[in-house]
Amino acid sequence: MKYSMTLSVSRAKFEAVPFKNGFETDIPVIASLGFNGVELAIRDPKIIDKEKILKTAEMLTLEIPAIGTGQAWGEEGLSYTDRDPAIRKKAIERTCEHFEFAGQAQAIVIIGLLRGIKSSSVSNTDIEQWMYKAFSEICNGAEKNNVKIAFEPLNRYETNILNNVEEGLEFIEKVGYQIWGCF
Repeated sequence: MKYSMTLSVSRAKFEAVPFKNGFETDIPVIASLGFNGVELAIRDPKIIDKEKILKTAEMLTLEIPAIGTGQAWGEEGLSYTDRDPAIRKKAIERTCEHFEFAGQAQAIVIIGLLRGIKSSSVSNTDIEQWMYKAFSEICNGAEKNNVKIAFEPLNRYETNILNNVEEGLEFIEKVGYQIWGCF
Protein backbone atom coordinates (compact mmCIF):
# COMPACT_ATOMS: atom_id res chain seq x y z
CA MET A 1 0.00 0.00 0.00
CA LYS A 2 1.18 3.51 -0.80
CA TYR A 3 0.46 6.65 1.23
CA SER A 4 0.07 10.20 0.03
CA MET A 5 -0.38 13.56 1.71
CA THR A 6 -2.16 16.66 0.44
CA LEU A 7 -0.04 19.70 -0.31
CA SER A 8 -1.19 23.12 -1.46
CA VAL A 9 1.13 24.28 -4.23
CA SER A 10 0.50 27.92 -3.26
CA ARG A 11 -0.15 29.39 0.17
CA ALA A 12 -3.80 28.78 1.06
CA LYS A 13 -6.44 29.78 3.58
CA PHE A 14 -8.34 26.47 3.32
CA GLU A 15 -8.08 24.77 6.73
CA ALA A 16 -8.54 21.17 5.57
CA VAL A 17 -5.22 21.09 3.69
CA PRO A 18 -2.53 20.00 6.18
CA PHE A 19 0.42 21.36 4.20
CA LYS A 20 -0.40 24.83 2.88
CA ASN A 21 2.76 26.89 3.20
CA GLY A 22 3.68 26.41 -0.45
CA PHE A 23 5.30 23.75 -2.55
CA GLU A 24 8.96 24.52 -1.90
CA THR A 25 8.47 24.67 1.86
CA ASP A 26 6.29 21.61 2.30
CA ILE A 27 7.31 18.98 -0.25
CA PRO A 28 10.65 18.14 1.44
CA VAL A 29 8.81 17.70 4.74
CA ILE A 30 6.31 15.31 3.15
CA ALA A 31 9.13 13.29 1.58
CA SER A 32 11.03 13.15 4.90
CA LEU A 33 7.92 11.78 6.63
CA GLY A 34 8.04 8.73 4.35
CA PHE A 35 5.03 9.37 2.13
CA ASN A 36 5.02 7.77 -1.34
CA GLY A 37 3.08 10.53 -3.03
CA VAL A 38 1.65 13.98 -2.82
CA GLU A 39 -1.85 15.09 -3.82
CA LEU A 40 -1.41 18.59 -5.15
CA ALA A 41 -4.06 21.18 -4.31
CA ILE A 42 -3.82 23.64 -7.20
CA ARG A 43 -5.97 26.77 -7.39
CA ASP A 44 -4.82 27.86 -10.85
CA PRO A 45 -2.62 25.64 -13.03
CA LYS A 46 -1.57 28.64 -15.14
CA ILE A 47 0.43 30.17 -12.29
CA ILE A 48 2.49 27.17 -11.17
CA ASP A 49 5.89 25.99 -12.37
CA LYS A 50 4.81 22.60 -13.70
CA GLU A 51 8.27 21.51 -14.79
CA LYS A 52 9.78 22.33 -11.39
CA ILE A 53 7.00 20.46 -9.59
CA LEU A 54 7.49 17.35 -11.73
CA LYS A 55 11.29 17.43 -11.36
CA THR A 56 11.13 17.98 -7.60
CA ALA A 57 8.63 15.17 -7.10
CA GLU A 58 10.80 12.85 -9.18
CA MET A 59 13.96 13.85 -7.30
CA LEU A 60 12.23 13.12 -3.98
CA THR A 61 10.73 9.89 -5.42
CA LEU A 62 7.20 11.12 -4.78
CA GLU A 63 4.33 10.20 -7.09
CA ILE A 64 1.57 12.69 -7.88
CA PRO A 65 -1.53 10.48 -7.77
CA ALA A 66 -4.08 13.31 -7.75
CA ILE A 67 -4.71 17.00 -8.27
CA GLY A 68 -7.32 18.72 -6.13
CA THR A 69 -9.27 21.63 -7.61
CA GLY A 70 -11.25 22.94 -4.64
CA GLN A 71 -9.11 26.00 -3.95
CA ALA A 72 -10.63 27.70 -6.99
CA TRP A 73 -13.91 27.63 -5.07
CA GLY A 74 -12.45 28.41 -1.65
CA GLU A 75 -10.13 31.21 -2.74
CA GLU A 76 -11.99 32.63 -5.77
CA GLY A 77 -15.61 31.52 -5.45
CA LEU A 78 -15.70 29.63 -8.75
CA SER A 79 -18.39 26.95 -9.03
CA TYR A 80 -20.46 25.07 -11.57
CA THR A 81 -23.68 26.09 -9.81
CA ASP A 82 -23.22 29.82 -9.33
CA ARG A 83 -26.17 31.94 -10.49
CA ASP A 84 -23.78 33.94 -12.69
CA PRO A 85 -23.13 32.13 -16.00
CA ALA A 86 -19.72 33.84 -16.32
CA ILE A 87 -18.58 32.30 -13.03
CA ARG A 88 -19.88 28.87 -14.09
CA LYS A 89 -18.02 29.19 -17.39
CA LYS A 90 -14.80 30.20 -15.64
CA ALA A 91 -15.12 27.25 -13.23
CA ILE A 92 -15.43 24.82 -16.16
CA GLU A 93 -12.51 26.43 -17.99
CA ARG A 94 -10.35 26.36 -14.85
CA THR A 95 -11.07 22.67 -14.36
CA CYS A 96 -10.14 21.86 -17.96
CA GLU A 97 -6.89 23.80 -17.57
CA HIS A 98 -5.73 21.12 -15.10
CA PHE A 99 -5.79 18.33 -17.68
CA GLU A 100 -2.48 18.99 -19.44
CA PHE A 101 -0.49 18.92 -16.19
CA ALA A 102 -2.53 16.02 -14.83
CA GLY A 103 -1.63 14.05 -17.95
CA GLN A 104 2.07 14.85 -17.53
CA ALA A 105 1.94 13.82 -13.87
CA GLN A 106 -0.26 10.78 -14.57
CA ALA A 107 -2.63 12.12 -11.93
CA ILE A 108 -6.38 12.00 -11.59
CA VAL A 109 -8.24 15.29 -11.17
CA ILE A 110 -10.47 15.47 -8.08
CA ILE A 111 -13.63 17.55 -8.24
CA GLY A 112 -15.41 18.27 -4.98
CA LEU A 113 -15.89 21.85 -3.81
CA LEU A 114 -16.10 23.30 -7.33
CA ARG A 115 -19.67 22.07 -7.59
CA GLY A 116 -20.55 24.87 -5.17
CA ILE A 117 -23.43 25.29 -2.76
CA LYS A 118 -27.08 25.36 -3.80
CA SER A 119 -28.66 28.69 -3.00
CA SER A 120 -32.29 28.65 -1.86
CA SER A 121 -33.04 31.07 -4.70
CA VAL A 122 -31.96 28.53 -7.35
CA SER A 123 -34.19 25.63 -8.40
CA ASN A 124 -33.09 22.01 -8.23
CA THR A 125 -33.74 21.81 -11.98
CA ASP A 126 -31.28 24.64 -12.67
CA ILE A 127 -28.65 23.05 -10.41
CA GLU A 128 -29.02 19.70 -12.19
CA GLN A 129 -28.81 21.31 -15.63
CA TRP A 130 -25.77 23.40 -14.73
CA MET A 131 -24.02 20.41 -13.16
CA TYR A 132 -24.82 18.19 -16.14
CA LYS A 133 -23.52 20.81 -18.60
CA ALA A 134 -20.37 21.40 -16.56
CA PHE A 135 -19.49 17.75 -16.15
CA SER A 136 -20.27 16.93 -19.77
CA GLU A 137 -17.78 19.59 -20.90
CA ILE A 138 -15.24 18.60 -18.26
CA CYS A 139 -15.47 14.89 -19.05
CA ASN A 140 -15.11 15.63 -22.75
CA GLY A 141 -11.92 17.60 -22.06
CA ALA A 142 -10.55 14.95 -19.72
CA GLU A 143 -11.25 12.23 -22.26
CA LYS A 144 -9.36 14.15 -24.97
CA ASN A 145 -6.38 14.41 -22.61
CA ASN A 146 -6.60 10.81 -21.37
CA VAL A 147 -7.10 12.01 -17.79
CA LYS A 148 -9.42 10.45 -15.23
CA ILE A 149 -11.71 12.43 -12.95
CA ALA A 150 -12.65 11.54 -9.39
CA PHE A 151 -15.91 13.04 -8.16
CA GLU A 152 -15.70 13.60 -4.42
CA PRO A 153 -18.93 13.42 -2.42
CA LEU A 154 -18.61 15.97 0.38
CA ASN A 155 -20.37 16.25 3.72
CA ARG A 156 -23.32 18.53 4.32
CA TYR A 157 -21.13 21.12 6.06
CA GLU A 158 -19.16 21.76 2.86
CA THR A 159 -21.93 21.56 0.24
CA ASN A 160 -25.59 20.70 -0.10
CA ILE A 161 -25.24 19.11 -3.55
CA LEU A 162 -24.54 15.38 -4.03
CA ASN A 163 -23.44 14.57 -0.49
CA ASN A 164 -23.04 10.81 -0.61
CA VAL A 165 -21.61 8.07 -2.80
CA GLU A 166 -25.04 6.86 -3.97
CA GLU A 167 -26.00 10.34 -5.25
CA GLY A 168 -22.56 10.75 -6.78
CA LEU A 169 -22.74 7.43 -8.63
CA GLU A 170 -26.24 8.21 -9.92
CA PHE A 171 -25.00 11.54 -11.25
CA ILE A 172 -21.93 9.94 -12.84
CA GLU A 173 -24.15 7.41 -14.60
CA LYS A 174 -26.46 10.18 -15.81
CA VAL A 175 -23.59 12.16 -17.36
CA GLY A 176 -22.36 8.94 -18.93
CA TYR A 177 -18.60 9.20 -19.51
CA GLN A 178 -16.29 6.30 -18.68
CA ILE A 179 -13.36 8.39 -17.49
CA TRP A 180 -14.72 9.29 -14.08
CA GLY A 181 -15.91 7.74 -10.87
CA CYS A 182 -16.40 8.47 -7.17
CA PHE A 183 -13.44 9.28 -4.95
